[in-house]
Amino acid sequence: MVASNRDAQQSTGPATTSAADRQRPAAAAQADGSAGRYTEPSAQQPTPPSAPAAGVVQLMDSAADRPAAGAVLALLDRHFTAINNRDYDAWSTTVVSRRARQQPRDAWAEDYRSTRDSDVRVTAIDDTGPDAVTVELTFVSEQDVADAPANLPAERICWRSRWPVVDVSSGGRLDTPPKGSTTGQVC
Repeated sequence: MVASNRDAQQSTGPATTSAADRQRPAAAAQADGSAGRYTEPSAQQPTPPSAPAAGVVQLMDSAADRPAAGAVLALLDRHFTAINNRDYDAWSTTVVSRRARQQPRDAWAEDYRSTRDSDVRVTAIDDTGPDAVTVELTFVSEQDVADAPANLPAERICWRSRWPVVDVSSGGRLDTPPKGSTTGQVC
């Protein structure tokens, strides 16, 4: 999930100074550099089969009944699918324009070159304002160790994060996660 890793990096700040690590999510460390804790949401079950199917994203029962659930599911499915398919053009339609400008195509391609995100679970959707929500999610990223965050050099990382979504009524766009809102650990 380097795309997710990228999202994690934005929420915690740069963890390294090398060009390869620049902009990689340091989700495994919080702002103070301490390791984050990840707990598998075992008590929650995915939505029943009658719910709209998405590629890599599942809505947990705790999020499925929220008014923005359908838009969030579709947005996150497009976002993670774009990362897994190395499709910058599709990815850039899932984030606010400021984020796309901050991560131009070449940097994005380097950041996500070996990333594969899976097991994306939306555990909560909270209204935060007019046409905006915050999405709590977990996911797994697999990447070459060389492409992992410097403070979490692993092939497989479990992430937990809270991502702001704006413009929900028109399909939504992911904004930058707040600093410290993303944690990860080797799994």
